[in-house]
This record gives sequence, C-alpha cells and structure tokens, in this order.
Amino acid sequence: MYKYLSILLSLTFLLGCTENSNEPNLNSSIEDVPQKKIVWTSLANTPWPMYHHDPQLTGRSEYAGPKNGLIESIKFENCRMTMSGISIGYNNTAYLPSGDISETFFAFDFSGNIKWESQTSSTSTALITSDSLIILPTIYNSLTTYSLSGDTVWNSKINIMNNLGMNIDRLGNVYLIDAENWGDTHGSLKSFDKNGNLLWTFFDERINTSDAVPSFSPDGSTIYLQGSTVSLLAVDIASKTVKWTFGNKRLSSAPVVDNEGNIYILPGESGSINYVIYSLDEAGVINWEFASKTSGLFDNIEPTIDWNGNIYFGCDTLYSFTNSGKLRWAKELEGNISSALVCDKDNDIYFSISPDNIYSFHSDGEIKWIIKDLPFRTVGSCPAITNDGKLLFPSWRNNQISLSIVK
Repeated sequence: MYKYLSILLSLTFLLGCTENSNEPNLNSSIEDVPQKKIVWTSLANTPWPMYHHDPQLTGRSEYAGPKNGLIESIKFENCRMTMSGISIGYNNTAYLPSGDISETFFAFDFSGNIKWESQTSSTSTALITSDSLIILPTIYNSLTTYSLSGDTVWNSKINIMNNLGMNIDRLGNVYLIDAENWGDTHGSLKSFDKNGNLLWTFFDERINTSDAVPSFSPDGSTIYLQGSTVSLLAVDIASKTVKWTFGNKRLSSAPVVDNEGNIYILPGESGSINYVIYSLDEAGVINWEFASKTSGLFDNIEPTIDWNGNIYFGCDTLYSFTNSGKLRWAKELEGNISSALVCDKDNDIYFSISPDNIYSFHSDGEIKWIIKDLPFRTVGSCPAITNDGKLLFPSWRNNQISLSIVK
C-alpha cells in the first residue's frame, strides 16, 4: 500500500477537478434514500466491530465523534509497523495488530491502557462476532480466533492474507481473500464457518489480493470483491459463481454499499491522476458517475455514507453527493486523503490527509476542526468511532506512535 507519494508527484499535477465536475452523468430515476442500520445478527453489536464498521462497509457510526479535535498519541511496546484498521468489541475494548514486523496483537481500552496482548503478526483488521469471538488473520498461515480474555479458541490454516479486512455473512461464516504467495496480484475467496472449518474456496485470477476488503449486499446474498484486471466482481454466495463484473481498472479501495443495494467504487491504481466514482445498482448497471482529477490517488480511501444517504469521497478535493448523484458541495484540501472516510451519528465526517493531518467536516461542508502537522505517518488506515465521543486513529508503519486518540 502506498500511502505517501513523493512531493514531486504532488507538485507535478494540478489540484482540482475536471471542467465538467459539476455535471455528473446520472440516471434521473434514482431517488434519494435515507439510510438505516442493517441488522446483522452474526456481527457484534458494538461501536465498531470490523473494518469500516459493517458488512456493507459504510463507515457510518451510531455514535457521535469527537467535538474538539484534541489529540493524545499512544505508543504500545512491541508495536512498530501498524498497517491495519482498529475494531471495537464488547466491554469497550479496542483491538489493533502490530503489523508485519512486530509480533503482538493488542486489546486496550479507549484511553490506550492495555487489557491483554497476544504474540502474532497481522496487517489485517480484527472482526468481532456476536458470539464474542475476535477473529484475526495472521500473515503466517493462520486464521486465529480469541476469546474476550485473549485465549485462543481455534486456529485454521490459510496461506497469506496481507490485506486490510474480512467480512461475515448472516449465518456467521467468515469470508476473506487469501493469496498463495507474497506478491501475488490475484487470490481466492475463502469461507470458514464459525468453528473455523473451511467451507469452500473460490478462485478467480481477476480477484485483487492487496488492499482487499469484501463487502456484502444488504440481503447477504452477494459478496462484492475488488478486482485486479476488472474493477468489481459480484459473486453469488449460494451458487459460488460470478454474477457480473464491472470495469477494467484495478480497484484499490473497497466497495461501499447503501441500504438499497447500490454500490460505490473508486477504480484506479494507487498514484492515478484521473479517477471516476461510480454508483452501480445491484445488477452492475451504472446509476451515475463522476470524473475528477487529482495529484495522486491513494489506496483504501473508502467513501462513507451518512444517515441521510449522502456520499463523501475524494482525493485532494472532498466531494459530497446525494445517493441519487447530485453534487452537494466540493472542498479543496491541503493534501490528499490517505485514510478511509468515516461518519458519525450527526453526519460529521472524519479522515486523514497526507502529510499527517486529521480533518473533520460537518455535513454542510463547513470545517468542524483540523489537527495539523502531526509526526510522520501518525495516521494511516481506517479509524474507529467509540461510544464515548472519541476517534481511534491507527498509525501507518510508524516506529514511535501506535495510535492517536482524538477527543
């Protein structure tokens, strides 16, 4: 993952959007639809149980985020190269793996006090089930499950999972993208039951392995996979076949799905200067699209969807669209978005930009607060919103800081 492009690249290309950026191509029959929580009984009912919050990867919380933008940085011992997102389980416990060099998985409270730790290496984000299991793929051939107290419940064999997250269906079966070897650009979708038994494997050379996090349709019948030579693959869970594919560019950020089953994607290689956001219906037909330019597209900058159905995304400009494709506003930024975007119950938006700033915007496009000039790689992957008004932001391969707690 390439979160930090060179200064030369940033200066070479113009900021802003295309000349027709205020005129997205859209299907006028699409209506704006407010969002609601999709009940997913297999997933823990906690503030942030998985990467980007939920199986549709909306990045949308039921709790308010930080109001003041005050920051406290925490350093865990034996945590040097964090690359994953943060998840929150039961008993107000958050989870963060140490990355691919240090070998520790941390459980801690919202003040950064360690509750327990386990010796393992992972670049993925833990997933917490409604059965109080904490599931974590490691980079060394193991899918490991922990109890709330940190005891190992079971281990299952995988090959190499070096991406950011996994998902869970309504029955409690876990889905992840597994690669055969380091550096592979394609891999297999694997499904495990709640006891760690491998149910099935689906291989397609078009499946992207790095940066990959699968997402589910609202009814759980279709899983959406990022592609390497196509942008998106829609796989039917029952028949284990590809229903349709879309696009011909690599998808480096995970697909996000709204209540109506519409899918939002940002195809493009990391570093691309031209990109398009697409809204697709459940059959893979374009609802609307919007083209823009940037000084460099990063990976895993997943859009977020607020409770009114508005979509937020961007690179060096933050855009807000209705879910029917109408531009609400656009705000130029002092850098490129470098994390997944998340939103809280008040529809306030939170994300990081390079180099190392944290932004919060109100839904109307006004800045809520900015935290500037943080140490190098203080912020990186997907943050998590707690139930007490805090934002937990993981670092990105930083030797000095493990996470930042924003109040």
